[in-house]
Amino acid sequence: MSNITHRYDITETADLQSTNFLFFSEGKSGKEDVLKIVQFAYVRDFSNKPIFNLGFGDFDMDTGEINDESMTDNGDVYKIFNTVLSTIPLFFSRNPQAAILVRGSDGRAEFEYKCKQNCPRRCTASCHNFNRRMKLYCNYVSRKHSIFQADYQFLGGIVNSEHWLDLTEFNPGTLYDGIIVSKKMCKFEL
Repeated sequence: MSNITHRYDITETADLQSTNFLFFSEGKSGKEDVLKIVQFAYVRDFSNKPIFNLGFGDFDMDTGEINDESMTDNGDVYKIFNTVLSTIPLFFSRNPQAAILVRGSDGRAEFEYKCKQNCPRRCTASCHNFNRRMKLYCNYVSRKHSIFQADYQFLGGIVNSEHWLDLTEFNPGTLYDGIIVSKKMCKFEL
């Protein structure tokens, strides 16, 4: 992940609870540039490791809020995805004992409810957009698993009754509710 090209330049900020990477998505065809943020925010300790949620979205400088449901549509989705991926090794270089939790903001029940209210497809039984991001993340890790497993440990998780994840070693081709990644030198013992 450290040699990713075709990405935006980033600026890093940090405080006691999070590490942030900011960059601009370049507007096309008269659109304005959009400030994006990748935020690694502390969630909890698990197996004596701090877990940080990887959040991503548009950043509103006036309110300090992150909009993780916006669709910028600047035609740079791959450059944005590469930029987000490039922050992971940077985060681990500063937090080698930590783990990162990846979940899709479109996997929450309130997302499905709101989506159905405005759905141009008129989804009724199941929402076409529900959990689309986790599908993308699981597919990406599945395709790159053999490359990344030399340096990183991946766990897949299914939400349990305590609203946390029942974790297992990541099985390529499986759709999970969340993925936890850590440096191989700091492996989780399951």
